[in-house]
Amino acid sequence: MLEQIDLDRQLGKSEYRERRNELRDRLQNVMQGVLEAHLPVAVIIEGWAGTAKVQTIAVMTRRLDPRGLRVHPITPPRTYEKQFPWLHRFWRLIPSYGRIAFFDRSWYREVLAARVRYGLEPHQFRDRCEDMAIFERQLVDDGAVLLKFWLHISKKEQRRRFQRLLSNRLTAWQVTDEDRWQHRNYEKVAATVEDAMARTSTPTAPWMAIPASCTRYARIAVMESVVMTLEQRLGITVPPDTSHSDDDHFDHGGGAYRRVKVEATGTRRSDHAEPRSNGVAEHAMVATIAPIVSPIVAPGILRTVDLSLRADEKSYSSQLAELQAYMHLLGFEIYRQQRPIVLVFEGWDAAGKGSGRRRQDPPLSVSILAPAPATWPDGDFRPFVVWPGACRTG
Repeated sequence: MLEQIDLDRQLGKSEYRERRNELRDRLQNVMQGVLEAHLPVAVIIEGWAGTAKVQTIAVMTRRLDPRGLRVHPITPPRTYEKQFPWLHRFWRLIPSYGRIAFFDRSWYREVLAARVRYGLEPHQFRDRCEDMAIFERQLVDDGAVLLKFWLHISKKEQRRRFQRLLSNRLTAWQVTDEDRWQHRNYEKVAATVEDAMARTSTPTAPWMAIPASCTRYARIAVMESVVMTLEQRLGITVPPDTSHSDDDHFDHGGGAYRRVKVEATGTRRSDHAEPRSNGVAEHAMVATIAPIVSPIVAPGILRTVDLSLRADEKSYSSQLAELQAYMHLLGFEIYRQQRPIVLVFEGWDAAGKGSGRRRQDPPLSVSILAPAPATWPDGDFRPFVVWPGACRTG
C-alpha cells in the first residue's frame, strides 16, 4: 500500500501560497457552517516522525477561531490513564457538536508502539484494531466527520530530515529517542502501519495516505481534503470570495460566531440562541436595554490608558518579527523546563483579542498551545453557574 505512493510530487512556492490562502478562506467559512450545523469534526494527522505534522496543523488553523477549535497532541498514556480501558482517554477528547478537533497523532500511536516496540501479541493487536474501528464507527454514526491522514516519506528522506534537525541546536530536541528507534526499524514499522490501515480503513472513515516528501504539497493535499469533505457535508457549493491573499487577514469583528446581516434582515445572531430541532440556531433580535445603574464618573484605571498611541507599519513589522523570534526561543525553553504558562486576553468586543492571540501562534508550536476560550456555559456546565446572591440564599 505505502510503496505505491508517488513520493516525487512537488508544489512550487508561488502556487503553494496562492492555494494555501484560498483554502484558509474556505476553511474559515466552513468553520461557521460547522458551528451552525452542530457538526463535530475530528481530523487525525498521523505519519512518520519528521513529516512536520505539527506545522501542517498550524498552517490549517492559522485563521480559525480558537473558540471552536481544539488541538490535541497525543503522548504515551500516563500512569493514572492506564487504570481505565485504553480508549477512555480518547473518548474525553472527541469534539463536541459544532467544534473541530485536530489530533497530532491519535489512538493509532499507542497501538502501533505497543505492537512494534513493546511486543503486543498479534491477536491483541487485531483486537485493538477492532476496538478502533468500532470507536470510529460510533463517532460517525453519531454524525461526526472523521478524517484520517498518514503523511508518508521514505527512510532516506526521514534520515535527511533528522540530520537537518540535529545540525541545529535549536531544533535538535525535536528528534526524540522514539524517533531514532522508528528510523532504525523503518521496515518493521511500515509493515505494521499497513496492517493497521487495512484493518481500520472503512467506507465511513477511510485512510488517506499523503506523499510528504514535499511539505508544501502535503499541507495543500491535507487542507484540500478537509475543506472539500466539509463543504460537501454542509452542502456548500460556491466558495467565498478569496480575492485577498494577505496572510495576516483576519476577521477582527469576532470571528465566525457573529455573522451580522443588518443590511439584509436587520437582525443579529444572538450569542446564546437555542438550537432548532434541526440543529441550526435561530437568529434573534438583540434589544437595546438601558443600563440599570448610572455610569461610573469617577476616574478609574481604564481612564488612564493612552488611546492615542500609534505604531507605524514599518516599526510594527520589525518589532513584531523580533518579538516573535524571541517567543520562538522561549517556547523551546518552556517545553524543556515543562513549565505551565497561562496567557489571559480580556477586553472590549472588536478590540483585537483574537488577532493578538494569533500573532503568537507562528512562533509557538501548536503542540504546546492549548487555547481555552471562556464562553457562556451551556450543556453540562450550565448547572454550575453561580448567580448573584446564590451564596446568600443557599
